[in-house]
Amino acid sequence: LFFQWILCIGIWLVGLVVNIVRYQPPFYLPSLMGGFLWTTGNILCVPIIKMIGLTMGLTVWGSTNLIAGWISGRFIINQDLSCTKLNYGGVAAVLISTFILAFVKSEGKKIEEDRTALTEEDPLINTSSSTSLSGSLRDRLVRGRGSSSKNNGTGGTLTFSPRKSILSGTEEPSHENEEDEDTSWVDKLGKWPRRIVGFCCSLGAGFLFGFQFLGVEYMRMCDDKLHSCNELDYVFGHFTGILLASTLWFIMYSIFRRNKPQVYPKVILPALASGIMWGIAMVGWFVANEHLSLAVSFPIITAGPGFVSSAWGILLFREIKGWKNIGLYFGAFSISLSGLVMVGLSSCKIHC
Repeated sequence: LFFQWILCIGIWLVGLVVNIVRYQPPFYLPSLMGGFLWTTGNILCVPIIKMIGLTMGLTVWGSTNLIAGWISGRFIINQDLSCTKLNYGGVAAVLISTFILAFVKSEGKKIEEDRTALTEEDPLINTSSSTSLSGSLRDRLVRGRGSSSKNNGTGGTLTFSPRKSILSGTEEPSHENEEDEDTSWVDKLGKWPRRIVGFCCSLGAGFLFGFQFLGVEYMRMCDDKLHSCNELDYVFGHFTGILLASTLWFIMYSIFRRNKPQVYPKVILPALASGIMWGIAMVGWFVANEHLSLAVSFPIITAGPGFVSSAWGILLFREIKGWKNIGLYFGAFSISLSGLVMVGLSSCKIHC
């Protein structure tokens, strides 16, 4: 949540620049709701990835996002299209390609599955403590003392007394409470409850992402002088809603953690940079909504993240290997590209 809060500050700075460039247009309060919807959906992404993984999570919430955005533009707002058949066929092709991406396996996912299986086989292995020096030493002590007690035939329960510092002679605080605090509610779920909750959260996040532009589109399409017809005039309100919602969630998180939130100073600059990049891309999405309509812009834009993440996995991280996985990736890319062409042509002056 701290990373997201800094990210949203970067997003708001982009909105502030757009507001200044647009000579400070009137502030439209309903545009705040879109920012609140996006922020709430974005909060769910990390638990989703923990529960069902990045590939499946991105597939589910990306598909739901596409469908929700497309339905909001095509049926709720009733935006006209030149060729509905091309639009329907293109949306179907993009959805098919998105589901094909779910079958592309990465080495990173395989390593994580092996680590999870190893942890289940040996309960002494703790992923949160194995990364630290004290955790690895504690695991070795558990194995060493456990084996010695077994050899001596003493049995019983293994207990530890508080450690004393060699220099000062004072007792060092135990890290057990810290590990309990680091354990999230996701870790307490079983295998099938985790998948069910993760799938439901992915659906919820997709719908929140998909309906974030409804308020802006309703105001922009009103035939009155109270609302602007330019999408950029609603960017600052939308981004302000993002920052306010993120601040609200961070305050609630701090209260839940009893004023001890996890703060990582090293992520401040990367989070700001990510927020600025995301904000610039989001401004382009607003412009696309104005010139193409939601029924066209959503299928085109939401199809990109899955292919970009998979491309990074192939070219940079070398996570996606094997001719089968690469063939599935390029097959899905070809289907999606043809679908995007169909969706784009549906907004042109082609009648069918």
